[in-house]
Amino acid sequence: MIPNESQSKDTFVTNENQLMNYDGAPYLAAGTLWESGNIERTYLQFNVSAIPDNAIITEAKIGLFFKDPMSYVSIPIYVEVPLAVYEVEGYWDEVSLNWDNQPVANSVYEDIQTLGGDTDEYIYWDITSLVQGWVSGMKSNYGIRLADEDEMTLDDGKLFSSSSAPVGTERPKLIISYYIP
Repeated sequence: MIPNESQSKDTFVTNENQLMNYDGAPYLAAGTLWESGNIERTYLQFNVSAIPDNAIITEAKIGLFFKDPMSYVSIPIYVEVPLAVYEVEGYWDEVSLNWDNQPVANSVYEDIQTLGGDTDEYIYWDITSLVQGWVSGMKSNYGIRLADEDEMTLDDGKLFSSSSAPVGTERPKLIISYYIP
């Protein structure tokens, strides 16, 4: 599913502009910037309430369209970055989220992908067990955080299309396979 605005929310935060909100930006950012040390984290949440609570989730993966940094900034950087998906453990609002009010995320990641220079394609993270918890009601659905796996290592930031991206087929998506027992 590539959700519409009412089915999902997304934004990002950065410690460079701690009170800035990036709701409505055409891109999402995650990573630790080598030139400045700035940390960027992306937050996403998908509404899965249409899936019956007794469903067995066989696969769930989040897909983000990895953008060429030249699409949004003037300097191309192609350093490999391990970006991990973490369960968010508290409420957040995409129109007011900033660095100073971001919710806590689980310290153990759900999945990790190392991104390098190949862009303009979807990158997927497996969140099957997390989505099962949301659907069954065993976990509250506060969404996920995408962040550098080690924010103390200065490597690079990566950009992805947001739900506000002008090209609809490049927006974040959640792909879920399930069956009803």
